[in-house]
Amino acid sequence: MVASCSSSTASSTTALACIEPPADRVVDNGVLPIEVRPNPAPAGSVVEMLTGEIRLPQAAVIGIGLDLQCWTGNGWTNLYRLTRDSLGEPTAIPYGSDVEFAEPDLGLSLPNRSKILIPDVVPGIYRISDAVVDSGREFPGFAFLEVVAP
Repeated sequence: MVASCSSSTASSTTALACIEPPADRVVDNGVLPIEVRPNPAPAGSVVEMLTGEIRLPQAAVIGIGLDLQCWTGNGWTNLYRLTRDSLGEPTAIPYGSDVEFAEPDLGLSLPNRSKILIPDVVPGIYRISDAVVDSGREFPGFAFLEVVAP
């Protein structure tokens, strides 16, 4: 585990108009295997996220944070910054909220089983985006989640 911290401020942006993604955009083209259980999941619930292994020259690790994204018609856009339950309760911080947050730089080993919070969003299809960074190269992974009414 790494014991450092990074902080950032989610800057104000105009409200996103999230729409249902076209079928050809609900494709996992990442190399990092991710699965969310249960799927579909109710808005506001805590779900299990399983992150698998990938072959790299060094031991691969993931950080505590990942992104919940929605389709805007032009691409997948970050909607919430999620954190795993590795240090306590999982959180969901909206991008564009002017909230400053500090995220510990933890190196969590793979495979990893964590809990994440699905924020109160409207029902629809969302994408969870995560990545392993090794020697400056990013190895992304995606999971698609159907969020249903609570």
